[in-house]
Amino acid sequence: MTDKEAIKQLELIAINLTNEIGTAQSEYASKLLDAYNTAQEALKEREERQNGCAFCSTVYTKEDWAEVVPHDFRLDGCTLYYNDAHFGWEGITVNNCPMCGRNLKEG
Repeated sequence: MTDKEAIKQLELIAINLTNEIGTAQSEYASKLLDAYNTAQEALKEREERQNGCAFCSTVYTKEDWAEVVPHDFRLDGCTLYYNDAHFGWEGITVNNCPMCGRNLKEG
């Protein structure tokens, strides 16, 4: 089951639980509803993180790297680069995007 399919199923379950609130089982239904809503939000966040953000999705050309802006950060693959005004571009290997948390090793 994909995240999108799971989110849809959780939405349907939440609707059914909302209808249960007000019955003898309302406290239990309310707790289940909270749990399903939390799970749904976590799945949505994971799905958004897998898509990445502008910082980790940008592809730089040679011309872009020639444009030197002091204290600039850029991400190229799994390397996070920092532009030092004195030493130029310096980089370290990272596993995740520092802005959105997307795993850079996957795909």
